[in-house]
Amino acid sequence: MPISERIAALVEDLRSEKELTHALTLLFERELSHPAKEAPGPGPDLLLQRYQDQGLLGSGGMGEVRRVHDVELGRTVALKLLRSELVTDPRIRERFLAEAQSTAQLQHPGIVAVHDVGLLPDGRLYYTMEEVRGRTLRQAARGVHMVSSVAGDWSQSTSGWSMPRLTDAFLRVCEAMAYAHGRGVVHRDLKPSNVMVGEHGVVLVLDWGLSRIADEEGAPSTARTRSTALATEHGAIAGTPAFMAPEQARGDQDLVGPWSDVYSLGATLYALLTDGPPYGGDEPDLVIAAVLAGPPPPVESQTALHIPSELATICERAMARDPADRYPTAGELARHVRRWHEGTVRRERALRILDKSESCLPEAEALQARARSLIDQAQALLDPLPSWASEDEKRSAWAHLDRAEDLQVEAQLARFQHEQLLRAALTHDRRLPEAHAALCRRYLQAHREAETTQDRQETGRARALLETHMDPLPESHPMRARVKRYLRGDGGSPWSLSQRLPR
Repeated sequence: MPISERIAALVEDLRSEKELTHALTLLFERELSHPAKEAPGPGPDLLLQRYQDQGLLGSGGMGEVRRVHDVELGRTVALKLLRSELVTDPRIRERFLAEAQSTAQLQHPGIVAVHDVGLLPDGRLYYTMEEVRGRTLRQAARGVHMVSSVAGDWSQSTSGWSMPRLTDAFLRVCEAMAYAHGRGVVHRDLKPSNVMVGEHGVVLVLDWGLSRIADEEGAPSTARTRSTALATEHGAIAGTPAFMAPEQARGDQDLVGPWSDVYSLGATLYALLTDGPPYGGDEPDLVIAAVLAGPPPPVESQTALHIPSELATICERAMARDPADRYPTAGELARHVRRWHEGTVRRERALRILDKSESCLPEAEALQARARSLIDQAQALLDPLPSWASEDEKRSAWAHLDRAEDLQVEAQLARFQHEQLLRAALTHDRRLPEAHAALCRRYLQAHREAETTQDRQETGRARALLETHMDPLPESHPMRARVKRYLRGDGGSPWSLSQRLPR
């Protein structure tokens, strides 16, 4: 029976995931031991039977990825195929199979789905997966930094990527890894180039070739198949040096676990913020030596762009030298990133509303100026007229006064809209200093106007609102100091405010 049919039979018969994994392991170990004796069925190359080749998508150390059309299911998928020259290397074959097995066991929107696995008549292993169209997270970050370095501040790339969008993608990588760790799988090679960002906001963690399954306590499992042994035996180092945790760089695979992926996630965030890995260099041995020697330079020191302090703290904790000092899980790391990201999104929305509000005051001032001009014109028309002048003689002046009154109402509405937009901004970010300072300016003006008209009720209201919006301002904010001086009565008036306000 062809291997693909036997896999289908196993899936049908075995309900326990643990039993299925064990059975698949035994089945493929037999295949690896006798590849020539159990070719998958008669006929020409399997690719010509089911999959129509549509060209090369990419290649790597173990194999190549091709776009193929699945004739049986009528869909286009990606097919990863082991290189011909590696067919006789059992360790490479086992690693290739481990990648297919590990990925297939993870059903998550952030992890590429494996559809099929098999063996060609010439002994080459293959597996098919959904085709991901897009770019790597590394490429997306590069575009953001290219534009931002010219602008001198975080800016949006021509493809629509920005720093908040990068951190949103990173957040989803953390969530995918939290799921994988919950299923007992450790990736061991996380980095921006192993994350694909595709159409419709898709974010996928790729390249699970170095993954291992951990035991219930989180340590790498010795019961895992032989396919995880490649590059982990005898103290060998597996992974990308610049992104690996110190315990991984030491080659002590018994100490590598989900906490090591948390470190690599921190290193990935470091690279997204600085446009470079935590440790530079082209010589792997030198990079590993640097990883073992100590922490990388602070993330803020590696770019001229402003790095939010919260993100710098998150990055530093995730990359702590001692695993006990890191976030305990990828899920906890995700929670902190999500809190920062949501706060940033809320602030951006609030600032957009604040920008909209800024046009209201100039409009109100322009309307008020036009009203004053019409009043002056009306007065100029009325002054020469005697008190007994006819209505016809006064009609033009009265028309000016009516129009001036309408403009004053429009100006008042513009000021009201300005105030409402500032309050709307605070619904998105209740501590937004820019909004509180603008409202303080608004109520300073309202307080002065109320004093001029001797409106005690409005004066008291303006004072209460001044205090309300002064309190959230930082101690160092100049508007806070200005309001304090004004409320003490030494902000430009010759008498104490307490003498002017109702008690």
